[in-house]
Amino acid sequence: MRVLAALIVVFGFCLFMGVTAISMGVGAVYPPINLVAQPFVCPGGEMVAERSVRSPLPGRTYVTASWTCVEPSGARTPIRSVSLFAGPIHGLVLFALCLPLVLLGKLRNRDRPTT
Repeated sequence: MRVLAALIVVFGFCLFMGVTAISMGVGAVYPPINLVAQPFVCPGGEMVAERSVRSPLPGRTYVTASWTCVEPSGARTPIRSVSLFAGPIHGLVLFALCLPLVLLGKLRNRDRPTT
């Protein structure tokens, strides 16, 4: 029962981190990491990351990144929900990496004598 509770907590944490830390955080630095969402947000098309740089005032630079779905016909549609699709995928991968550690930790705690 305690193992199941630990797995549920770790699963929720991994999904949260998949969206926030990996998809949004790492995806801001390295956008191609979010291409795993292409079958869901742009089926039949190609996801293209676009960056724009603005300098409205001296000493101020704003960089914005966005995703666009380019259809085979050439039509372009902005994508706003990439992190909501790519994040859970990254979270599942993170959970798969954490799962052996959680189970190993629970096995070690089970073998310890209680005082």
